[in-house]
Amino acid sequence: MQRTPVSTTITHPFKLAARPHGNDKSTDWSCTEEAVHAPAKGEVVI
Repeated sequence: MQRTPVSTTITHPFKLAARPHGNDKSTDWSCTEEAVHAPAKGEVVI
């Protein structure tokens, strides 16, 4: 089975920046930009 190269894909995960007190606010979250790396043997990218 031949592996085809994966183009550079960007993901935008939201991460908890601060523990919310009561209802969450936009400042409780951060959004980053990360590259999706090619999968290792036995892994898949969905």
